[in-house]
Amino acid sequence: MTPARMTPEMMEKSRERLGLGAEAFARMLAVSYQTYYSWKSGRTQIPVRIQRLIYLAERADPRLVASWSAK
Repeated sequence: MTPARMTPEMMEKSRERLGLGAEAFARMLAVSYQTYYSWKSGRTQIPVRIQRLIYLAERADPRLVASWSAK
């Protein structure tokens, strides 16, 4: 079964729920800000592995998520 495609709007809602800025969110996902922005703008699709990471991050301990996005 293929998971439903995460839209840019869904990704942004997740970022907001996690309380992260755009750059911190990109760091948490281990991608450049440019890659994050291409997903946000809809130029490229959000890979399934990234969708899964976002899903897991929303369910993780907030302290853990904060450590993933630290500089």
